[in-house]
Amino acid sequence: MTSISLRVIPVALVLALIVVGGWMLVSATPTPAATPSFVEIAPPAARKDAFFRWLAPVVTEENRRLEPVRRRLERLQRDHAAGRELTEQEFSFLNGLAQRYKAAPPAEDPGPTISALLRRVDGVPVRLALVQAAIESGWGTGRFARDANNYFGIWTWQHVGLVPKGRAEGADHAVAIYPDAAASVRAYLFTLDVGAAYSELRRRRAVARADGRQPDAHDLAAGLTGYSERGEDYVADVRQMLRANADVLDAVLEEL
Repeated sequence: MTSISLRVIPVALVLALIVVGGWMLVSATPTPAATPSFVEIAPPAARKDAFFRWLAPVVTEENRRLEPVRRRLERLQRDHAAGRELTEQEFSFLNGLAQRYKAAPPAEDPGPTISALLRRVDGVPVRLALVQAAIESGWGTGRFARDANNYFGIWTWQHVGLVPKGRAEGADHAVAIYPDAAASVRAYLFTLDVGAAYSELRRRRAVARADGRQPDAHDLAAGLTGYSERGEDYVADVRQMLRANADVLDAVLEEL
């Protein structure tokens, strides 16, 4: 399990039902399919296939939950560019979203806040999330995945969690506990969307959007140096995993 430099996630915030300015931001997620016992799936190829097929729909659904919010932000950006003054309710929506996503609140000119939020409120390529989950959870066999539904190695200092067996003396972090895989994915996406360590990932994602392209997993991996103390070596591992598992990832994603 790698060590993450920014994994402070208010778990209650991530899991809550949140309404910002009358707009539903996070809603209850349908219970994912029963978690397979990945430890009991002995052939490595079968375990990989089972892990990806089980988690891919969860990641896809969590990405989709952000789409209505992005569409509203895009409409507000177009309206603002056309010279329309935003309503009080729209300013309230932007203010609440800015607080949650750690962006500057809207001023008299809300344009910068809208642009900042469009960079932050976004998903990630499914294959990137799947590969990181495989690395961080040992293909679903690790203790944190099995006992805490934590597939991305996310730490917490604010809530009760599992104490890592190898935690350094004097350290006070724990591994966050989630009720299901969907909550773990949601926390992972939120981490990438707000963490200062992932500004480069967000920049690359925004450039792809501006160019009319879908963000690419291999490209966005360059923004993960802060996800692990291993830095560039971690990025290299993610990219190697993307290449090594390209065929099975393609097969799984074609069926979504």
